[in-house]
Amino acid sequence: MNLEKIDAGLHPELKRPPDFDFDSLDHLKSRYNFLKNYANLDTNKDIRNQSRILYETILSNVLKTRNIYLLYLASHSDLSTLSENTQLDILKCINKKQEDISNNFSSSFSQCLLLLIKNFHEEPEVFAQIVYSYFSKDISDQLYFGYSTFPAIFGYFSSQEFTFKASRFILELFSIDEDFILLESVLVPFLLSAHSFLEDLWCQFHKLCTMTLGKFDEKRCYNILIESLQNSISLLTNSHIFVIQQLIIRFPHKSSDILISQFLYKSFNMVFTCGSVILPNGAKKFTNSCFQNILSTREHEIQQKIFDILSGNSIFTDNLPKQPTTFLFKRYPFIFSFEDIKLIYDILIDDNNYKSTIQSMSSEISNFHENKNVFEVDMFFSYNQKKKLNNNVVFSRSWNSIVKESQRKNICPIDFFNDLKKNQQLPLLCMSFEFEKFAYQEIVEKLEQELINLTFLIDSAVENEMYKSYSVCLERLYDICLSWNSFTVVESFDLIKGEFQICDLINIVKSSALIVFSDIDNISLFPFHLLCSILDKYKILIDGPILNLQNEFVQHIYSSRLTYRQQISSYPSGLMIVLRYAHNLSNALDESLGRRLVAIIEFTKTIILVAESTDNELVNDFFNFGLFAIKNRSLLGSFIVLDKILNSGFTFTDQYMAELNYWNIFCSKLSITYSKIFDFQEKLMKILFV
Repeated sequence: MNLEKIDAGLHPELKRPPDFDFDSLDHLKSRYNFLKNYANLDTNKDIRNQSRILYETILSNVLKTRNIYLLYLASHSDLSTLSENTQLDILKCINKKQEDISNNFSSSFSQCLLLLIKNFHEEPEVFAQIVYSYFSKDISDQLYFGYSTFPAIFGYFSSQEFTFKASRFILELFSIDEDFILLESVLVPFLLSAHSFLEDLWCQFHKLCTMTLGKFDEKRCYNILIESLQNSISLLTNSHIFVIQQLIIRFPHKSSDILISQFLYKSFNMVFTCGSVILPNGAKKFTNSCFQNILSTREHEIQQKIFDILSGNSIFTDNLPKQPTTFLFKRYPFIFSFEDIKLIYDILIDDNNYKSTIQSMSSEISNFHENKNVFEVDMFFSYNQKKKLNNNVVFSRSWNSIVKESQRKNICPIDFFNDLKKNQQLPLLCMSFEFEKFAYQEIVEKLEQELINLTFLIDSAVENEMYKSYSVCLERLYDICLSWNSFTVVESFDLIKGEFQICDLINIVKSSALIVFSDIDNISLFPFHLLCSILDKYKILIDGPILNLQNEFVQHIYSSRLTYRQQISSYPSGLMIVLRYAHNLSNALDESLGRRLVAIIEFTKTIILVAESTDNELVNDFFNFGLFAIKNRSLLGSFIVLDKILNSGFTFTDQYMAELNYWNIFCSKLSITYSKIFDFQEKLMKILFV
């Protein structure tokens, strides 16, 4: 038994005293009397269950992050440099089901792969030199390496430890890649792995924008950006900050493009072009101008201020999960596509450091032809456990018999042993001082192990919650990346643009959707996002009847707002959440049609969640309050236009049923709410069925 490992796994108050002597019977008895108050638990079943749950959560996060990086790759502006993959080729790989690597390759193959990965982690200077040498001769797969293979090697940066190991690799490249041949392809994906930082940054930015009074201009947007960065910087890991520091020192001429254009500005555009939150009128326009001026070097002081914040020494908030280190959690999932494995093979094939390992993998790689397959392979952790100090086979056999009999009688083993000894019912061997010491050594080790198991259960539950929290962040980012790709996909089609009457727009949207949807094999991946991106291309001409109803609606609505606020006043937190999303929808109604639809769906989802977390019977009251809090006269016109489009007989509606269900809930609640203040339903029907 590894006694040092056991003692390290215990809570400080439960650790052995500094003067504890494992060979002293008095010390052992004292230790036993202390431990029996805390232990004697059967945690083995719980351990197995908790280990499984933690493993599945980590695996889920790794798979989500892989999808996010593929979406980054699919929308990359330099995608044409890839040797084979197009945007649609990459999109087909999203959500591809992983297989156990042992189903396709020998056990020796997977062992070789894991050995390579461990070597890359332990010798980043060697790996960096090999990778640089390869890509300095051939850049065709450089982007794929940066957005797929490099993240896969380092566990998709899913823990603090893997993020640190990836940063060491990049820092080695800084010393080698003086011409910046490979660095950009790994730097940008690594920086974009700061998911929690970026999410919090733009949440802070949105919050400060919505709190701002008066009109926006570039100076105001710059000040909000700086304040948001200062508020969020603690969520940027030390590994990211150290890489940024070295980038600014070693490559100052590249820092603006990497840190501002490809890191901050890119994520800003993605979040506020495709995310569910909408900036107030003018904020996005002037922030875009602000970024463009910073990048044009006209605002050198502003640029330097951003660099100072990103490279400063902040206190990192522990938001990125740590890799479980206990010896009770023994494996960590890695995900590789066959293209990743093949690229690793190609990079190493001419290098003497890994020649024998690569040669042993050669035939299986040559004979495998399913290039798009995705494999799961587990890296097992090894722990050096010392042999038991009290390794006496004869004593052990006798003690096990006593334990077994005590369990049958439902008596504590040490109490049972002491009773037998007192009554002289033990064999002569078991009556000795040495056997008694052995018995106490065994029971103390057992109780300490039970306490370690309990500590693991508590710690792993906390770790699992952190991984789950991180997972929610990944889900939101994944959705934004899907929307961004749908935006770029739709832009690649030569679709009609312009401003149309409703009847013309319905037919144009349907024909555009058929063109886009029929050309994408993996359409089930993001039908709703594609539909919204198609809708974003068109503007609507609101005709007379809709305008008249909209004006009448505005006259009635403001007088009823206070009544519904009073009905849910006992739930202030829920009220504030609904109010925030109502304001978000108000801002969205000045945006394109697709953005309006996304905001309406988010508004509806949020109110349902708020009602579920407070009082389901108040769902109508929350909807009433939320609808009356929307301060934009375009709501009714947008509702009528979108409802006509969504219910015009699309053949692909079954591919976005969840969103359509939320839309129908919104329609129902809106009709009920507004019918209470004027004859809305009757007038609406006349327009909808024209």
